[in-house]
Amino acid sequence: MTHFIYKIYKLETNPSTNELDDLIIGGKIKFLREILLNNCQFKQDVNNDWILKFFVGKNYEQSFLISKNLFRRELCLSTSSLIIGKDDFNNNDAELLSSSVRENKSLKIADFTEYPSHYSHIDGKGISFFSKLDGQREQFERHIILQSLAYAYLGAIEFIANKLAEKINCHDCNINELNELYIEAAKFNSMFFFHQPVLSKNTSLTETWKCIDKALDINVSSNELLGQLSNVHYILNLEAEKEKAELDNRYQAKQDKLNTRFTIIGIIIGLLSLIELFK
Repeated sequence: MTHFIYKIYKLETNPSTNELDDLIIGGKIKFLREILLNNCQFKQDVNNDWILKFFVGKNYEQSFLISKNLFRRELCLSTSSLIIGKDDFNNNDAELLSSSVRENKSLKIADFTEYPSHYSHIDGKGISFFSKLDGQREQFERHIILQSLAYAYLGAIEFIANKLAEKINCHDCNINELNELYIEAAKFNSMFFFHQPVLSKNTSLTETWKCIDKALDINVSSNELLGQLSNVHYILNLEAEKEKAELDNRYQAKQDKLNTRFTIIGIIIGLLSLIELFK
C-alpha cells in the first residue's frame, strides 16, 4: 500500500514563477477551458511543491501552494489523501483516509462513491481517494487542480464582493470608481467563471467538479455576486438618471435665461419703436 497526503495552502503574495518548470501530470494540463489555461500558471519547484496561480495579472489573482509538507505556516485550506492499495477497498482504508483529511475516523466505506477505477469522497475538508491502479495517482492530482480552482473562484469572488461593498458603503462614493469595479466584476463573471470549467470530453473530471462545487457551494457564491452586481447596476442607473436630470435642469435654466433676455430685448426694441413713432 502507498499512501500520499497533499495540502492546499493559500499564498497571500503572488510569487514569481519565471524560473520554475511547468507542472506535468501525465503531460501538460489541458482538461480546463482554454480561457482559464491562458490566464493560469501551473508550476513545480525544486522541492516538488506546486505553485498554482489563477487569473494571472488581475487584481483578484489567486495563488496556492500544494505540498506534501504538512506543517507549513501558510493558511491550509484543505487536505487530500490518496491510497494506492493491493487489496480491495475496506473500512480500514476508509478510516486511514478519514484520519488524514479530517483528523478523525468518521468516514466509513459507505460514505465513498464507487467509480470503475477508484473510490472517492469529497467534502469541505478535502478529497479522500482510493484505487488499486498506480495510474490513478495522476487522476487524483487532477482532482487537486480542480479543488484549487474552486478555492481560486471563492477567493476571487470574495475579493470582488468586498471591494464592491466597501465602495458602496463609503460616504463619498466615487461613481466612476464604482463603475470600474462593476466592469471588472462583470468581466470576471463573463470570462473566467464557469459552472462547468472542465472540457466535456473529460467525463470523469466533469463529475468530480460537480462534487467539488456541491461541497464548497461555489455556484451559491457566484449567484450572490450576481445579485450584488445587479444591485450595483441599479445604483449606477439611478446615478446616471440623476446626472442626466441635473444636466437637463441646467440646460433648461440656461434656456429660460436666454428666453428671458430675448423677451426683454424685444420689449425694449418695441418701446423704442413706439417712441420713434410719437416724435
